[in-house]
Amino acid sequence: MADVTLNHHTHGWSIGETAHNFGLSEAEVLAALLYYEEHREQLDSLEANEQAEMNRFYTLHAGT
Repeated sequence: MADVTLNHHTHGWSIGETAHNFGLSEAEVLAALLYYEEHREQLDSLEANEQAEMNRFYTLHAGT
């Protein structure tokens, strides 16, 4: 869902283009976009936490 929302907004894809590019129906794309809008703060926080964890992992294991 996050990938759908991110690519839809980043690339300026229409609902139809997004559906085609992800192999989804237009209804599924709309549902993903709506879910994101309704839970934006929580989802953005989860994404930030995951990115921070990946950064820590990279820092610990870079050059290993």
